[in-house]
Amino acid sequence: MAALPGPNPDVRCALLRVLARIPTSQSLNALRAAATDAEPDVQDTGVRSLADWPDSAALPDLQRIARSSESKAHRVLALRGVIRLAAIPNQRPPEQTAKLLGQALSLASSPNEKKLALAALADLDHPSALDVATSQLTDPAIELEAANTVVRLARKLQKTDAKAA
Repeated sequence: MAALPGPNPDVRCALLRVLARIPTSQSLNALRAAATDAEPDVQDTGVRSLADWPDSAALPDLQRIARSSESKAHRVLALRGVIRLAAIPNQRPPEQTAKLLGQALSLASSPNEKKLALAALADLDHPSALDVATSQLTDPAIELEAANTVVRLARKLQKTDAKAA
């Protein structure tokens, strides 16, 4: 990793792509640094690698990039990474996952990104997921997907939590 600060951006990008396939805290730290690098190609490789990170350790970085990157491409990549990581089963409580996906919906700038978040939301089994999906019914660009998500969630919850459904 000491070779990462070298002068050749192509070499740095190649090394970052290799590090992205080795999910360690050192690799993640190198990708975090690359995502804020002054060299555009290195920054792009860092963001893309963070978006493909295999676990939720990259979530805070991706949320920050999705909220504040000057690059629309980086914001979209980061947002898709947030949605993908939020949907991966883990020890996170379902209401926290619903909150993450709700935040992703508020950051989404296109219907396709919102549809991705709704698809992930439909896999949850918690009343808060139903609340988030219901809040999207007023968006004409995704109202059909939101309605489908609400119905799927209501059917699931009817079996486990009839009051919430």
